[in-house]
Amino acid sequence: MASQVSAYDLIPRSEGWNGFINVGLGAGEVKTNMISSIGGGNVDLSDEKLDSRFDGPESKDVGLPAFAYELSYVFNDSNTQVFLGNLLEDFVRFDTTTRFGIRHNVNKVGIFGLSALSSPTVMGIKVWSDPYAEGVKRKDTDRDTSGARLSWEGVLGSNLELRASAREIEIDNENSGSTLALTPDQLALLNREGDINKFDVRYTFGSKESSAFLVQAAFVEFDLDGEAMAYDGYELSATWLLNMGNGSRLVTNVVYGDFEHDEVNPIYGATDENERLGASVTYFKSGIFGLEKHWTMNATAGFYEDDHDIDFYDSELTIISVGMLRTF
Repeated sequence: MASQVSAYDLIPRSEGWNGFINVGLGAGEVKTNMISSIGGGNVDLSDEKLDSRFDGPESKDVGLPAFAYELSYVFNDSNTQVFLGNLLEDFVRFDTTTRFGIRHNVNKVGIFGLSALSSPTVMGIKVWSDPYAEGVKRKDTDRDTSGARLSWEGVLGSNLELRASAREIEIDNENSGSTLALTPDQLALLNREGDINKFDVRYTFGSKESSAFLVQAAFVEFDLDGEAMAYDGYELSATWLLNMGNGSRLVTNVVYGDFEHDEVNPIYGATDENERLGASVTYFKSGIFGLEKHWTMNATAGFYEDDHDIDFYDSELTIISVGMLRTF
């Protein structure tokens, strides 16, 4: 969910179990040449056969689950919380990361957090073992990520938040370019395994009682083993939460990123660059259909695009989803 507006709302004031679960369905169009499927292979995102490695991806109609949850426990001092969960906005962008960690509130200093990050197989992403193979049935393979995140929320009693994370990408059968006439050194440039490092700064203006505006700036580094696939750059985002009254809220998010790759791609003879653009609008309505206030209907429309200089690596997602969220 796009808006934890105040860092101190993350740890409920009462001892015991807390959390939420959101279940829904989405439909839309996706374009990718690199990702085979999500949801443990249950949702196909691209075709087995590739016509040409010099063309951008074709669009594919998809149905997607819209699933997010967080289960947490607050200890009797009301300052320490353990939690397990994921984020809905990550899932619809094909990031199936699950977080398991601890948060501790130090009065007038902020909330410090440490969490382990992983991508469970049952919800995980499959990629093509050799995405460049033409005219044959490409074989898919699991892509797993694992790592850790540090966070400092409500820095010195303010609405500032700092985060740093490091993750490792592992691909079961990484055979990029194996069907092409490339040297071993050239093949090594295409390796997609490696590390993802991210540092971001967030600040929230306003409060959830009326409206709030959250801005974020992040440095992102994909330190991959294949230097033609490795890249770094920045990402900027803004989120506006509007409380409309009568249990209605509107959350609008926009994101922009700019990234440069490290080395010349041996297949295309050029160094790739890409821009990332996304926008989404989510409407929340509690107490709908006569249900108690703990139930909230939500509907989202979103668009995400990675536009590369090398067209083959372009990706795009257009989605509309509807779900029901239950807090407890």
